Amino acid sequence: MRYRPGRRSARETARLVGLRLLGSLRTCATARLTGELAERVRHTEGLTDTVQRSPRLLLIRPDHLGDVLLTVPAGMTLRSALPSAQIDWIVGPWAADIVHRAPHANHVLTCRFPGFTRVPTSSAWEPYRELVRQARRLRRRGYVAALILRSDHWWGAMLAAAAGIPLRFGHPVAECHPFLTHHLPGGSTSAHAVEQGWSLARLAVAVLAPDQRVRVAMPSFSILPEERARADEMLSSHTHPRSGRLVAIHPGSGSPIKNWLPARWHEVLAALQASGFRAVLTGSAAEAPTLAEIAGSLDPAPTVLAGRTSLGELAAVFERCAIVLGGDSGPLHLAAAIGTPTLRLYGPTNRRVFGPWGDPGHQVAVQAQLPCQPCGNIVAPPCGATATPACLRVISAADVRDGVLRMLDTAKSPLRC
Repeated sequence: MRYRPGRRSARETARLVGLRLLGSLRTCATARLTGELAERVRHTEGLTDTVQRSPRLLLIRPDHLGDVLLTVPAGMTLRSALPSAQIDWIVGPWAADIVHRAPHANHVLTCRFPGFTRVPTSSAWEPYRELVRQARRLRRRGYVAALILRSDHWWGAMLAAAAGIPLRFGHPVAECHPFLTHHLPGGSTSAHAVEQGWSLARLAVAVLAPDQRVRVAMPSFSILPEERARADEMLSSHTHPRSGRLVAIHPGSGSPIKNWLPARWHEVLAALQASGFRAVLTGSAAEAPTLAEIAGSLDPAPTVLAGRTSLGELAAVFERCAIVLGGDSGPLHLAAAIGTPTLRLYGPTNRRVFGPWGDPGHQVAVQAQLPCQPCGNIVAPPCGATATPACLRVISAADVRDGVLRMLDTAKSPLRC
């Protein structure tokens, strides 16, 4: 669940008290181990040699595809200021490919972060057993600093502290605060995810190497030649391979709360095909029934790639599209990262933080602007919806169709063919 300020439940209050207690105990237990280096860094004395000896930095991000993609610029920003540093990441195995393709990363470690596996834990103690296992592994690697890149990830902040990492940078969230040595000022969690990453990287550089210049970077994703060849092969199998510009619809996401109605996507698809566009529907194998419902009995039938693409092949498919349509999801951030225009539907999530990044003429968010938006809750929103809440239902097929056609007709620069 996304962090959102407000009244805490009794369970959340109890957890916060426990985390503060653990943070205090941890500080006492590790003061001798980490105090000397931390004190040196706080006063920026004697750090030149440390930086020149390639300090080992760890970036922690537990989330899935889109959030990790938006955070990669933080690592690239660190690299611009600390060219000799070893910059490692620890991410979920579901997002490792994103970081593997980033030129700044030295090593990519994986962890099945509790709460992000999308499967129930075996017991209430399993997250803490996993924390101990991971802390032992990280301690052996001798990191000087860790950046906890998800604002509310107290588990990651606790992990960095348990691993004995002297410098721990994060956000001013109460649950994380007991385990951090440095944090951004209040209000940082309301900035866009890309800007949050930049800010945390700048903070780390200001402490580690205050005289170094920082150059910010943008989200990006590299596509391999063989992935482009595979995309061409899949798209050329369509019955009408050259019957107009290609539009992709990726309707799924990591939560049914963020998904629009398949019947509405069908309406949009029918209108676009009637306007001379050809279409490809993308998604996982589990989303095949939804894609089939959207495709319906349209003639010509759109290309349906349910579970047929790797991450790189999906990016290569999007690279060949005039526009990609969908919701707040990782694949839509992927499309934007490779430079393809997108139009996305936002319901409960905050588009100011997780919205499209890039040219606003090519990266467009559609949102209903109901008073309850954004609630930020994609697990159990206050409205009680379990799928497609009112904030998405009020967006009509005509709204999306007109928005797409307007983008295709009046874009500031030519769209792809």
